[in-house]
Amino acid sequence: MGLLHPLLAARWSPAAFDAGAEVSEAEVDSLLEAARWAPSAGNSQPWAFIAARRGEPNHERLLRHLAPSARRWAADASLLLANLSHRLVEDTDWEYSEFSAYDLGQAVAHLTVQAQSLGLAVRQFRAFDREALTAEFDVPAHWEVTTMAAVGRPLESSETPPDRERRPTEDLRWPTGAKTPGTLDGLVERGLMAADWAEALAPVEAQITEMGEFLRAELAAGRPYLPAGDAVFRAFRAPLGEVRALIVGQDPYPTPGHPIGLSFAVERDVWPLPRSLLNIYTELRSDLDIVPPRHGDLTAWAEQGVMLLNRSLTVRPGSPASHRGKGWESITECAIRALVARAESGAPFVAILWGRDAQSLQPLLGDTPTITSAHPSPLSASRGFFGSRPFSRANALLSERGAAPIDWSLGGSQDADSTPEGIVEI
Repeated sequence: MGLLHPLLAARWSPAAFDAGAEVSEAEVDSLLEAARWAPSAGNSQPWAFIAARRGEPNHERLLRHLAPSARRWAADASLLLANLSHRLVEDTDWEYSEFSAYDLGQAVAHLTVQAQSLGLAVRQFRAFDREALTAEFDVPAHWEVTTMAAVGRPLESSETPPDRERRPTEDLRWPTGAKTPGTLDGLVERGLMAADWAEALAPVEAQITEMGEFLRAELAAGRPYLPAGDAVFRAFRAPLGEVRALIVGQDPYPTPGHPIGLSFAVERDVWPLPRSLLNIYTELRSDLDIVPPRHGDLTAWAEQGVMLLNRSLTVRPGSPASHRGKGWESITECAIRALVARAESGAPFVAILWGRDAQSLQPLLGDTPTITSAHPSPLSASRGFFGSRPFSRANALLSERGAAPIDWSLGGSQDADSTPEGIVEI
């Protein structure tokens, strides 16, 4: 690993903790002291921690708000941490930096390296009920429980790290030579876009290049974006030739750690799930009697030929719709035109449009079979989304055109532990 520091080379997230190991109060103090010395914007230090050792009442209070998937291994951790950051609350006395979540990340990184030096391992996660934990510990509005971490000694059976294969270092360097970052050839070469999609999007290659320049300018100005750079074109990784259904979203979730580049989907460890997604799962179960999983990763649908496309492919953290009107719409409309052209040549294809924003695309779709309803948002789901049966209707339309039905299951089971809490009409 070259010049990599041994503490970093040896670091991984353990699969299990030693339930018999303990951390002392002095060790906890040293972890928090390491976090205290992390750099932050304006030296604001916008972080705090709820720290609870195993056996303490607060440890149990934290545990009961974890998703079962996290509770199974986190219960054995010697120390649980809820990591809090100051939030930017407009029109109040609490005008804190929009970088608070990133400053917290530096503090947790300091804490993690200190833990490693003590022979401890740290595993960060987000699979917990944020709202319930916030209420349990009376966290005020200008603070946010951003992430959690489990700290302890790895179980001996998990001391050998899992496969740590990593991308080559040269892949981490953004190309700055003759090929402009974000151009179609470059996206295909890096495995970020299917070749037939690159061909279909050739008419808007200049706009894609401009959006790459826009995003780099945002970063240079201290304004990050979501999702991560390698997930911006995630919806275009599956070949155009395999797309059988289109579900249109608006823009990515604006919460760091949530969006994965597929409309309505979130990272697998996000908990609780966004309410729109919970409502989608409610309708999925009502329509096809499919028990949804506890996670919100819809990759399995994408692999079945369902294109989960947001009209705007990026967003500023904490600012919904912040990148609308910046140029993404012409690119995603070009993609939809390519799908329509393929359908007009005889390929089976159906569009699912939830809400007025998505339905504004109907003129673009021409004679494409289309399923429309209210948006699954909690503000509108009860006004036409529930009971719309989009999944079975899509399969029926595909079958009429000689195509196999889509398998809408996502790895859920009949085990009650696999059913997301809150699968109710919201």
